[in-house]
Amino acid sequence: MFVVGLSILLAGCESPPKQCQAVPDGWLDGKSKIPELAPINRLHLARDGSMRWNGMAVTSAAVRGILLTTARDQPRPFLLLDYDSGLSCDQIYRFREFVDQAYQCRAGNCGEGELKH
Repeated sequence: MFVVGLSILLAGCESPPKQCQAVPDGWLDGKSKIPELAPINRLHLARDGSMRWNGMAVTSAAVRGILLTTARDQPRPFLLLDYDSGLSCDQIYRFREFVDQAYQCRAGNCGEGELKH
């Protein structure tokens, strides 16, 4: 099983490298607006593989459990992902897949970058 790192940045988000900036179908990007009234959770992929959920360090297993649990919340919280600089596209693609499997991001529940509220 692939173990991926997530961590939060409290002040701003890093964009993925230019060659892998296109978000998957159904995901929101920096040109989109976050759904109205949606609570927002943040995940950040750190270069060293460390993970944070809304500023708190957690394991990948804990993140998966949190994603599966919050995916049942109504309204469903919006998930905003960001990255440390220097990550490869492969790391970002695997991170997106890890999150999407637990949270169904392709249904418009996730985004990357500085989204408008």
